[in-house]
Amino acid sequence: MSTAKRRRWHVPASVTAKTTFNPIRSIVDRMKITPNPTKKMIALSIGDPSVFGNLEPCQEMLDAVVKCLKQSKHNGYAPSTGYVKAREAIAAEHSHPLSPITYKDVVLACGCSGALELALDVLLNPGDNVLLPKPGFSIYQTLSISRGHEVRHYNLLPERSWEIDLDHLESLIDDRTRAILVNNPSNPCGSVYSKEHLEAILEVAERYMLPIIADEVYEYASLLFHLHHFCHRFPPVLHQLILLHQQLLTIDLAIWAAKMSTLSCFNVFLVQLIPCLSREKKWLELLVCQHDTTRLSSDARDYLLSPLGKYEGNAATSNSSYHGDDNEDDDDLNDDDDGDDDGYDDDDDCSVFEAASRISPVQEDTSDDHYGPYWDNSPTCTPYLVMCQTNCQKFSILLLFSKKILPVSVKKVFPGYKFYPLAQLSDNVPILTCGAISKRFLVPGWRLGWVLIYDKNEAFESEVRTGLIALSQQILGPNTLIQGALPEILTNTPQSFFDNTMRAVQKNAEILYEALLRIPELEPIMPCGAMYMMVGIDISKLDGIVDDLDFTEKLISEQSVFCLPGKCFQYPNYFRIVLTVPEELTQLACKRINEFCKTHRRVIIEKPLPE
Repeated sequence: MSTAKRRRWHVPASVTAKTTFNPIRSIVDRMKITPNPTKKMIALSIGDPSVFGNLEPCQEMLDAVVKCLKQSKHNGYAPSTGYVKAREAIAAEHSHPLSPITYKDVVLACGCSGALELALDVLLNPGDNVLLPKPGFSIYQTLSISRGHEVRHYNLLPERSWEIDLDHLESLIDDRTRAILVNNPSNPCGSVYSKEHLEAILEVAERYMLPIIADEVYEYASLLFHLHHFCHRFPPVLHQLILLHQQLLTIDLAIWAAKMSTLSCFNVFLVQLIPCLSREKKWLELLVCQHDTTRLSSDARDYLLSPLGKYEGNAATSNSSYHGDDNEDDDDLNDDDDGDDDGYDDDDDCSVFEAASRISPVQEDTSDDHYGPYWDNSPTCTPYLVMCQTNCQKFSILLLFSKKILPVSVKKVFPGYKFYPLAQLSDNVPILTCGAISKRFLVPGWRLGWVLIYDKNEAFESEVRTGLIALSQQILGPNTLIQGALPEILTNTPQSFFDNTMRAVQKNAEILYEALLRIPELEPIMPCGAMYMMVGIDISKLDGIVDDLDFTEKLISEQSVFCLPGKCFQYPNYFRIVLTVPEELTQLACKRINEFCKTHRRVIIEKPLPE
């Protein structure tokens, strides 16, 4: 055949390849990323905790992998669903008393993304729809659209700590809906849902008989809950917020109060507890009263300012731990018989505010293990707290006894709030839980994830379970070396490793939140877990900035700070910050972002009034 007659080669790509679209990669690849050459680049965009070298796997994890490598027992193919010992170790860690599982309910995958792929593939056919969070991790959309699934995004509510808008979620369901995907803790939001909210999600799923895909790759990655963000965790029925603050009013609280006053569902009171420097001084002084005080009912006002005895009777004094005769070390917290007229010598005569002042902080802990003081929950002050909280609830008042942060264990968010595995709360809804060692153990490159089958009513038994096994045979399982090391990794990794990791993330969250809160153009939302923070942008206050994409591009070119625009998560006019960078870079990034916003701050020139 002559060259002239030779046909030109053209090999078409598959429909799957053509429809595969990763929003993050597509947007980032098109961004004009040219850093300021005079400033070193700070990448707050990469969701990889290993990038900067400040967060590393612990020695016990490395030892387990080295031991497995030297044994040379895991160099061949494993069963497609994974080694039994690895699956047994995962099942043991994720089995709950009300939702037990065995190794037969565990299918290993190549990272959490591989687990999500298995879960979506086994539940949906082309043309079916799946409900995904907005904002949400882009891989959900990438996997679904490439397989011909219809993606329907349900809204998350930033004003309620990114809780799901359940009414909107329910409005999206039809006869082609096959699953609800719930991400908790969340990427990109950093939210951690309360037990009550998770139960409400399960109610919707049960009502429509829809299975749930639970992305819990950030399991147990819960931060110490931040009081600035605490109010969003409560329903609007709590119309008054009383904040008892144990130190001088700070600029943080002033800004917080101003922003809170714009929310119609709260009345904000900032109250300073005044130390008793002399017996004549008041115990408390009302410093700031924001918004409409008339919404505080007369009964509520009466309760707050009346003696406790009017409502509690002698409950406080009935506890022997309150009397100096029983505990000589607690004189300042107990009955005072010195005869002075300070309102502090009789539990029945002090108001709820005065009782609150008796809940005192323990000496400041300046070690690396804690932030701020611990609060004294000894028997001498717990009854006061219980009485005040119980009765304030009767008047729809939220009464907080705290400094800015309450230190709690790493798995808890705030007393009564912690990470709850969704399957632990489900009586009837079948759940496929996706997880991995990537983020919790700081090794995303080790590529070991899993799908957990929680199925009390055998809804998955006839087809889904066998379907997962069949799908797992496409790639014959994840890294066998890490599978072999996994039982020792899960058993030997000390709690201090997780504590140190979350402490670093928490510290960065605090630094960023408090710094960005002072910038008028930005609205940071304090995360409760995971390793991310979302920050809102008020574009109307910035000159020369069109949208979040323009904001992040110019932040790179002018200040060499790289954040992901909210459009990557289907949420415009926000940007996402990663919280795993070294603390000194976080501090520097805050200064640069502040400088950037000052440079672009819109100056409003008021026109003079006509004479």
